[in-house]
Amino acid sequence: MDAGPSVLWEQLLLAQAVYQVAASPPEWEKVASLLSTHPLVLEKRTQWNAGQCEQAWKSLMLGHAITEEGDAQAPKSGRNAQLALAQKLYAARLGEIHEQIKEKETKFRDLHQRLQDLESGKLDERLREEAGIPDETPRRKRRAEAAEASADDDDEADEHLQVEQDLLGDDGPAEAHVPETPEREERTPQPATTYKSRARRRTESRGRSLTADESLSRTPSPGRTTRRSRRATPEADEHSASEDGHGTDGVSDAERDKSRRRTTQVLLMLHNEVSNHTHGNLFHQAIKEADAPDYYSLIKQPMDLKLIKQRIKEGTIASALDLRRALSLMFANALMYNRPDTEVHRMANEMRLATDEMLDQFEQTP
Repeated sequence: MDAGPSVLWEQLLLAQAVYQVAASPPEWEKVASLLSTHPLVLEKRTQWNAGQCEQAWKSLMLGHAITEEGDAQAPKSGRNAQLALAQKLYAARLGEIHEQIKEKETKFRDLHQRLQDLESGKLDERLREEAGIPDETPRRKRRAEAAEASADDDDEADEHLQVEQDLLGDDGPAEAHVPETPEREERTPQPATTYKSRARRRTESRGRSLTADESLSRTPSPGRTTRRSRRATPEADEHSASEDGHGTDGVSDAERDKSRRRTTQVLLMLHNEVSNHTHGNLFHQAIKEADAPDYYSLIKQPMDLKLIKQRIKEGTIASALDLRRALSLMFANALMYNRPDTEVHRMANEMRLATDEMLDQFEQTP
């Protein structure tokens, strides 16, 4: 700013300094000295001399048409003219601040909406496209269709089996109680047939027939056996189905628990890698109100690494996508609360970029 005050707030400071010196015409050495000690000017490390202040003030007076009557190129230098310029610049500065506040509010609302979209998963598809991650929807759809087809085949097989059991229910039990007479032929050389041997074979044949008849007479009638078997079948089927279902659920529950524990270990490993970042100590604990009194009035969804780890163990964060959303919320809170020109803002942004790169590499790993 070697040419003198150029932005609106600097021009307002100049007009206020001229009015504060209370000299007509203004004493520019005092005005320059007063401006050089102002905190805002010291922060920008600028120095204005008396000539620059006089040149800028005259330009402002001409620009706002505060001139002598009859001479449009001669600015007024009286106390009333000095006050009029300061009031005009003050009103303009208020309007500028109001516009800046509206712009900040718009950015805040947009950022808050983006955080909500990240939490709800609305941006998953767009983020996947930007990161170049292939869409897993077709693969999942094919798996679901294959699972449904397999389930349909199992249902059809069960129906066929039930029909066969119903059709064979009348004959099956009766036949099951008929003793089978093992017949084993010994292929040994047969002696010559004689009258005695033929008689002995006839006697043995009658004995076998009598034994078979006695066994059949002891066997319950088909009708009674069928009714009893039909009454017993539902209970046996229910007992068998309950045992089979219990075994299947037990196996699936064990597999799910094993998969859940494996996923939790992987997420904790990723969390540990994020925590070990150079600037990770910024996010290890929740922000204390003593350190930032207005933090929780501005940040409505606070997040830190300790809370993320707790949610991983509880199962609330159960996937890499959930972990990415929680970390994005944590970094967004830090970037929104801290000004862009601060050291904390820079460190949080560096850690955010490193975390995104690490998660991208993890998701692209087969």
